[in-house]
Amino acid sequence: MKTKVFPLVFMCFTLIIESQIAFGQASIYAFKAETRKIEPFQYVYYEYRGSYMNAFTAFPQLSEYVDAENIETDLYSLGVFYDDPSLVTENDLRSEIGIMIKQKIKDGQYKCKKVDGFKAAVIRYNNMDEIENAYAALTKYMKEKNLTPVGPAYEFYYSFDENNFDAEILFPVK
Repeated sequence: MKTKVFPLVFMCFTLIIESQIAFGQASIYAFKAETRKIEPFQYVYYEYRGSYMNAFTAFPQLSEYVDAENIETDLYSLGVFYDDPSLVTENDLRSEIGIMIKQKIKDGQYKCKKVDGFKAAVIRYNNMDEIENAYAALTKYMKEKNLTPVGPAYEFYYSFDENNFDAEILFPVK
């Protein structure tokens, strides 16, 4: 009896995964994680405390500031997320929302931070609906590769166009 149950369970599991992919629902198996070296970077940012979903509400003001000050930017913006939402209450979640910059600026209306290069577990996603599965896939990858996170989660955003969303999640690891 046991030998017949396993193939049936496996077949059902496979059908569920295939149907999720066929109907456009991302599964953790639809993502490809990797480990790579991240070069040093710097960013201008504001701190936010509260729901990660609302963290970007002041981003337009930051973007206007960068433009008004003629600050030379790099190719993308970022979010730095310090807390695990499953362990920290929504009101206490800490994040930094920023724009990559090419030169150091003085702290003023906004702060500036330089990050040394680091080894990271990385995964790319292309739709905000995929973010939970992307985090789950990256967590699975880190466990499989025996990688330990040693810092906050970074999200690099290469595009803000709703029709062409492109982002990566990065965890510094050892």
